[in-house]
Amino acid sequence: MKLDVIKLDASPAGSIDLDDAVFGLEPRRDILHRMVRWQLAKRQAGTHATLGKSDVSYSTKKIYRQKGTGGARHGSRKAPIFRKGGTYKGPVPRSHAHDLTKKFRALGLRDFIVDLRYNGGGLLATAELVNNLLGGARSSQDVQMRTVHNTRKTSENDAIRFRPGTQSVQPVRIAFLTTGATASASEINVNSMAPWIEVAIVGENTLGKPVGQYAFDLSGCDDRLRLVTFKTVNSLGAGDYYEGLAGSVPFACAAEDTLAAPLGSEAEGMVAAALGWLRTGACPAVMPVATARSKTARADEAERYPLPRQPAPAQWWLPGIN
Repeated sequence: MKLDVIKLDASPAGSIDLDDAVFGLEPRRDILHRMVRWQLAKRQAGTHATLGKSDVSYSTKKIYRQKGTGGARHGSRKAPIFRKGGTYKGPVPRSHAHDLTKKFRALGLRDFIVDLRYNGGGLLATAELVNNLLGGARSSQDVQMRTVHNTRKTSENDAIRFRPGTQSVQPVRIAFLTTGATASASEINVNSMAPWIEVAIVGENTLGKPVGQYAFDLSGCDDRLRLVTFKTVNSLGAGDYYEGLAGSVPFACAAEDTLAAPLGSEAEGMVAAALGWLRTGACPAVMPVATARSKTARADEAERYPLPRQPAPAQWWLPGIN
């Protein structure tokens, strides 16, 4: 499929070839319907339960003699016909999830929004797992990231490859919601997927922490040192985003974190901007590169808005909210 490219001043700028496997597909309502049912079924808790005859607490002693009472024969008050007796064939905890073929999942899920706005990072293994779930179109030979050590430890450099599973999806575009609190392993997810699919960050620039640490226990005491020892790069070798990812990804859309709207709501500022980018391929507003707000930059705000003794993540990064 060939489309014309138009500049902001409406003048022509040539043409571009788009993959018919992605942009030439006609929307199919039946596939979208099955995808929505599949997602909602997986989301259902399935924790409903009732007490059966074997679960209720009653004496198992026979309530009256077998014959001669003029009534029906009964052995226990646990029977469903009695008050507070067990329920007959009542619901039990179970999973409502049902299978959907990989082909249907690939056709039905193309665009994703991944919310990392308050995720300050964590284990490298967690970032690897998220990449594997988003890398359904990748093979076991494709590199998602590399760990790079100093010149004396090059033997410890490692390449981490994709390992897609049955629950992995094949996105074409991903909008990552980020703020200055998005750091470390969360930034790895964005940087690792950037060489393989079209990605955007929406909200604020990230913190800028492309490095990791190892733990070293000191002999003779209980102290443990956690020292920065390696850097992570993607399959193209890109990983110097110490000023945040805004200057490293092709799309960096500015948006406000609307605290008054529920997370995931289309009325929330960052979600609305992400949906706008997914629909049009352009940012409603472009993010300034230097917008990451570090902890030290928030010191003045913390003085004006005292933090509780154990602040929630949102209170730490946005002093003054309750």
